Amino acid sequence: MRRLTVDYLSPAIAGDLDITTWIQELRGSRAIGCYEIRKKDRLLVVKAEVWVWVESASMRPKAIPQNIARLFTK
Repeated sequence: MRRLTVDYLSPAIAGDLDITTWIQELRGSRAIGCYEIRKKDRLLVVKAEVWVWVESASMRPKAIPQNIARLFTK
């Protein structure tokens, strides 16, 4: 993971949360995974976007391996 953007919008207690996640974009080394965490009453608590695939030794962007990309594209 190279980048993480998180907006904390409301306090929450564990066990009172619903988490939704989806892939917004998947291209080359770029992958944008989105997350929303809501309380059971649907109040939005956290909104986040994460990742660009990187090579761990250099931390440089690297194409997402096909076997991983296939998991997200059906």
